Amino acid sequence: MPLALRRRHFLVGIGGFAAFAGRSAPARALPPDSAWNDLKTRLNGALLQPTDRGYLDAALPQNRRYADRLPRGIASCENADQVAICLHWSHENNVHPTIRSGGHSYAGFSTTRSLLIDMKHLKQIEKLPGGLVRVGGGALNRDVYAALKAIDATITHGRCDGVGAAGFLLGGGIGFNMRHYGVGSDLLRATDVVKADGTAVTATATDNKDLFWACNGGGGGNFGVNTSFTLATQEVKPVTVFNLSWSHRARDLPGRLLATMLETLRFAPDEFGSKISISAPSPTERRNGGDVHIGLLGQLMGPRQALMDILGPIFKVAHPDPVRSEDKKHGIREMGYWDAQTDFLSEAGGAALYQEKSRFYGGKLAETAIGTALAFARALPGNSKKPSEFKFFQTGGKMNKRAPTDTAFVHRSSDWLFDVEVNWDATDVWRDVEANLAWQAAFHEAMGDYMSDCCYQNFPDPTLGRNWAQAYYGENLDRLKAIKKDFDGSGLFTFEQGIPVG
Repeated sequence: MPLALRRRHFLVGIGGFAAFAGRSAPARALPPDSAWNDLKTRLNGALLQPTDRGYLDAALPQNRRYADRLPRGIASCENADQVAICLHWSHENNVHPTIRSGGHSYAGFSTTRSLLIDMKHLKQIEKLPGGLVRVGGGALNRDVYAALKAIDATITHGRCDGVGAAGFLLGGGIGFNMRHYGVGSDLLRATDVVKADGTAVTATATDNKDLFWACNGGGGGNFGVNTSFTLATQEVKPVTVFNLSWSHRARDLPGRLLATMLETLRFAPDEFGSKISISAPSPTERRNGGDVHIGLLGQLMGPRQALMDILGPIFKVAHPDPVRSEDKKHGIREMGYWDAQTDFLSEAGGAALYQEKSRFYGGKLAETAIGTALAFARALPGNSKKPSEFKFFQTGGKMNKRAPTDTAFVHRSSDWLFDVEVNWDATDVWRDVEANLAWQAAFHEAMGDYMSDCCYQNFPDPTLGRNWAQAYYGENLDRLKAIKKDFDGSGLFTFEQGIPVG
């Protein structure tokens, strides 16, 4: 990447970050203490307030970047009736409630300084006739894992065991199964929703069908409080899982290796799913001779030999690093489906400090794009204690079989989802964090020369600017606004990147 172009992109990034830093959502005055005590009475005590035991554990979001945005009250709802009580109270007290399932919103949209409706007690999972399963609106991935393992079934699910199923499904839901079964919401058959007026309805393809369409990728927290999701399950199959890495190689190898991976794997069968990760060496690591590391993680619903055939062109460029025999999380293994997910592919996803920025793209990635990406990775400016990286989540397959307007999930023409991630530690020097965030913004902007402007709504990016809604929803935005008007005309469910009333 030419120095002049790099400088232009870095300057743009710094300006964009500065603009974001001074912007926040409009605040409303909080109701008086008497109103919060009234809500606690209506909920039979199921309201945590700042002086209550256990409040802080319940209040903190997973992304500790937003740890200063703590709720005045946390309603621990156990049923739809208690959700309705919260919504009626919100109307009476001019409050915009925030809904939380797992609390993993990248942009802090699952926390608030006002009322937080915490769905964690609504986590029941029930097997239904016809290969269906009903998942409570507060269930986490780990709950879904356990329930589906018990009935030898699966869906398209994520890797992080603490992520809420509701947020995952409402934003589409990507995972290693999506090329075979579609995104998570493609398996949705019904959802129970408490509307803004407190009325409980069931949305399906035939009843409340506009609401059902919007819940298939329209994003969480926009149209109501989803208390359950009915999903079509799939039969589990044995898988071959892989977690491979390449490091300490000749400087020209990462470009050739990444190009081969991206071009080879996009033609893999739909039963194959993967993620490519490229770590960015810190300034200290570069001074010590370090360079980018490339990782490849995923699964094939098939035998080891079929996987080796798929990966053959990649291994011709370079064989991966050797794996120690005692290392149970790296290498290639044939495993039962759920053992593979829980023992090999899942991650804890605990509390952290981070920001992510994404873009979808399809087709062959230009050689200059790969060069640009590696140039940025090798120019990470801040010496944070936490690594930063860029990633390619493999899309395509069955998730592209639907038209963009068939569901609210509009991203139906991609092969990869590109994402650049910045992490930091609470003890990091803030100027290093700022430098890395500016680097991230510049990196994301530079890749716009080669990729679409479409971004993944489940990776919300607070720095996208005024075109965020178009980036998330594309040609479906106008219909989503109209549905918002029908089901929440007063704009009760409002946040920084909430769908506006049409």
